[in-house]
Amino acid sequence: MTEICILEISDVHGYWYPTDYRKRHQDMPMGLFQLQSLLNQEKANHPHTLLVDNGDFIQGSPLCYYLARMKDYQTFTDIYNRIGIDVGVLGNHEFNYGLNYLENIINGLNYPVLSANILKGNQPFTGDGVAWFEFEGVSVAVIGLTTSNIPIWEKPEYIEGLTFNDAVKTLEERLSKVTKQADVIVVSYHGGFEKDLQTGEATEALTGENVGYELLTQFPEIDVLLTGHQHRRIATTMNGTAVIQPGAKGSTYGKVILDYHSETEKVSIRQTTLVDVPESMPEVILSQEDMALKHKVEDWLEERIAYVETPMIVNDPFESRRSPHPFTNLLNLIQMDLSGAEISCTALFDSGNGFEGDVTMRDVIANYP
Repeated sequence: MTEICILEISDVHGYWYPTDYRKRHQDMPMGLFQLQSLLNQEKANHPHTLLVDNGDFIQGSPLCYYLARMKDYQTFTDIYNRIGIDVGVLGNHEFNYGLNYLENIINGLNYPVLSANILKGNQPFTGDGVAWFEFEGVSVAVIGLTTSNIPIWEKPEYIEGLTFNDAVKTLEERLSKVTKQADVIVVSYHGGFEKDLQTGEATEALTGENVGYELLTQFPEIDVLLTGHQHRRIATTMNGTAVIQPGAKGSTYGKVILDYHSETEKVSIRQTTLVDVPESMPEVILSQEDMALKHKVEDWLEERIAYVETPMIVNDPFESRRSPHPFTNLLNLIQMDLSGAEISCTALFDSGNGFEGDVTMRDVIANYP
């Protein structure tokens, strides 16, 4: 019997440090660096381990925006090459800064980044779409897939020359070849679930954005289905397949332990779980370079970008939604000015804080994280 441990991180969105950047000097149970410490412990305990990054790692945090503005590919790849990731998958937000930025990062990584259903010409945009690993003679195939709805959301010039095929049809084609060679099949899909896993009832409009339920029910040969995109917390087993979705922002990782029985050539699932970064996590010692980057981003967030003469503080979130308020009025005016629309609607995220006096980038993030 051979034990194989599959670890998943997903939707980290550039949250490397233990902060959501709303305030300075935060120490929260989250971030890639804290995850790395826990993942290293897992690898020490389980020699046959695969660490999969399920995508949405390039965009999402002020840090990501800062690096993209500077076109700093090197810092990005230097950090990720230290984490010990074995294989990655493209998420939909990987395209938000354009193909040139994305390709520079992918080319600098020391592990393959997959998506079998995103094509450039007749070939997968990155790699082969499948990565192969072997543990004591046990062959493990990881197939990468990405939600196919990216053309609906993304700027056309950012995905020029790419084709986004249906994830279900692509997997059907790949499995017809992979099953002949693989002892263990892992599908890492940057997408979520369109139906309730227990009842099978639709939980959203069936637009093709999320097809995780269809993958589970149509392909029982999948041993492990790693998912993301929805930022949900899922660790379960369905129809003999281990299913994981580990939240977002580096607060959690998913863990599946499989046993491969060579006598019967069967796979059994020993454990399927989520592991949170603990509140009492010991402080992670950062290098001078990592600390310098952290301070640069924090200083940049404190820079003044505007000034408002009329106070726009949100003291009563409910009342600010129900009745006209200077802050929501400002947001609507901005949207109308930039879009040319005659009517605008907006929303307060996380209750909102509003603006008063000097406005910094941190103020913007606190209102619209």
